[in-house]
Amino acid sequence: MKAARRTLAWMALCGTLALAGCGDGEGAQIAKSQSALKPPNQTAAMLDKPTRAGAPRSISITAIQRKNLWYHLRLVDGETGYRYGYVRGQFRMERTTDRGVTWKPLSLPGALRLSSQSAYAGVENPQVAVVDLDTVAVYGVDGNRFFRWATSDGGRHWQAASSSLPRGGYRVTSVSQPSRKDAWVVLSGPAAETGGAPLIYRVSDAGARASLVRVDDAPEGSGLATGAQVEVVFANLRDGYIYAANPDGKLVAYQTRDGGAHFERRVLSAPASISGARVVRVFPPRALEQEITFASIWRTKSASGWRDHVVVFRTRDGGDSYAGQVCDVLLGARANVEGAPCAFVTPDYGYAIKDGRLMRTSDSGTTWLTLHSTTLEQWLESHPYVLDIDYVSYTQGFVLVANANLNQTVLLATQGLRDRFAPVP
Repeated sequence: MKAARRTLAWMALCGTLALAGCGDGEGAQIAKSQSALKPPNQTAAMLDKPTRAGAPRSISITAIQRKNLWYHLRLVDGETGYRYGYVRGQFRMERTTDRGVTWKPLSLPGALRLSSQSAYAGVENPQVAVVDLDTVAVYGVDGNRFFRWATSDGGRHWQAASSSLPRGGYRVTSVSQPSRKDAWVVLSGPAAETGGAPLIYRVSDAGARASLVRVDDAPEGSGLATGAQVEVVFANLRDGYIYAANPDGKLVAYQTRDGGAHFERRVLSAPASISGARVVRVFPPRALEQEITFASIWRTKSASGWRDHVVVFRTRDGGDSYAGQVCDVLLGARANVEGAPCAFVTPDYGYAIKDGRLMRTSDSGTTWLTLHSTTLEQWLESHPYVLDIDYVSYTQGFVLVANANLNQTVLLATQGLRDRFAPVP
């Protein structure tokens, strides 16, 4: 009899516990889709908006080049890094070893002055590849010369090389450098000036050699479409990917498994929800082994006119298959002066700023969580231009902002927590 009563008591207790875990679906059993990647209450997460949500303000690369401000930032390990851009009419670089507290000018091997060749299609010429603490390469076009500057000791000594191009009008628009001495570089420009399609060069021996790369069997040039906007990324010396937003609105992906000797071509379609959309721009991809993630802008037309969409593409099998996610929550977001809506630290983790708030994804853009950072939001009210976002890791990041008059910048750094910022002294 006592055993029966004990059994009934246990059954009652278990029933009570089971009821406590049911009802609103927030009990002990949590589905995968309800994990920490998503806020438990999206409405609650969006409350308490900043008093002024006018950040980030947009500005073109050609406008910021004339403001005498530093606007590109790369902190390699959170302590050592570089800032660069056109300052006082000339391309300059500086190095820090104390988290951006002090900066030391670097003596570059050549002078590159601000001109009509300093930008193309929203991208600056030259482009900089920061490979590690001490290895940096600068790739650019000056006139009809393709120049390469490389340092392996933090800028104390440079190796300089250059070669002539088929004609003038080109600018460097994309760079991927997976090793200290090897890089792939895209050169683009108006067809009226260049007379043809973008060019792709493989650069080796720390810039000493540059050879033209073809994505197909075209008798000359690169095989890319005239007028295409192109981004390149190599995960290593063998596995590389080229993404081209063609003038006909198609997004074409080229992949190689042999360092660019041969390429496979495929067209990436817009997600079903914006079927028929045309791609107008792609942004620099982030690669890690077989994983690649990149953002793009697509355009649809309706009776009310044209509408832009942000689409994040990702592959987890080295380009054998792709998934595209419409992320219109990023419309109006900005991560640098070249117009990228977000900055990916890895193919999974990315950051953006929109409406005066920091946003974060940890699932390649499938979901974006709006975060509350009082210090960042206060600085954005007085410094609404977001010039660069550079997260060194999931928890350590930097945001470079400028004031409304574009005559002062502030470097903000995370303090202890990944969402709490303070100005670097």
